[in-house]
Amino acid sequence: MSEVSATITVQHVSGMHARASTKFVEVAQQFKSAVHVSRDGIHEVDGKSILGCLTLGVEIGHQIHIRVSGPDAEGCLSALIDLVERNFDGA
Repeated sequence: MSEVSATITVQHVSGMHARASTKFVEVAQQFKSAVHVSRDGIHEVDGKSILGCLTLGVEIGHQIHIRVSGPDAEGCLSALIDLVERNFDGA
């Protein structure tokens, strides 16, 4: 089992609002690995929980730290970074 992490800046105009959080969780749930997300040193939440992601209050320009651990951690992290970089596919 491996663990990988990355910090990325959210550039979506509405931040990580309900639709963006839903997209993030949908991608995370495609993998077996555990996903944890935090913002600016604030508490870490379950990245597979929409409510958890929403409680971070991520707005445009905020950095999020994504930590993934499990058998498919690298693929999961890569997919989540891609999603954030694509501005949550316009969600």
